[in-house]
Amino acid sequence: VRTPPDCHGRSKLRICQVRMFGVRAWLTVSVNNAEWRRREQAGPHALTRLEVLDGLLGLPLGLPVPLQALTTHERHLVSSLPDGVAEQHGDVVIRRAEPVVECFFAIVFARTWPAALVDALKFAPFCARLTVLESRPADEIEACLEASYYGVGLAVQAKNDHTMLVSPEPVRRRVTAAGWWFTEETYRQIRETG
Repeated sequence: VRTPPDCHGRSKLRICQVRMFGVRAWLTVSVNNAEWRRREQAGPHALTRLEVLDGLLGLPLGLPVPLQALTTHERHLVSSLPDGVAEQHGDVVIRRAEPVVECFFAIVFARTWPAALVDALKFAPFCARLTVLESRPADEIEACLEASYYGVGLAVQAKNDHTMLVSPEPVRRRVTAAGWWFTEETYRQIRETG
């Protein structure tokens, strides 16, 4: 049984490496330790089906919902959920699953600004982004303007030059099935790599 990084509440921020959307990135995350432990005991591990996550978003966490209040599609979805996601007691269902990790920041390393921007933008709906280049961009002013326009941080980490050219903008968080999927995929990769 794998254990979460801390024992109580949410873990301190930690950095983990993931590969998503064809991009290797470093994510700054916080782990919901109670949910990590619950999933280790009751299952399931990562929930990566968008249809399931979308359906779960319609159920309040930890509160009973009468089955008759659900649509036929929602009742079918609830009946096919893996163990540990929701509990059925008579004519009510209670959602137990919640996101295991919260992602705050993606850091993408690249050699050129155009490649860095393309890779960083893939994380735009999910968290703040920072690109780190090995040397200053050829057209630094244009790169800084683009980074600022897209809200992507731009930094240079060369031998003797560690400079933040543009600070990353925070991302407004919206609760969506895609956003939950992103955290579940992050959790799956953290679990697999330790």
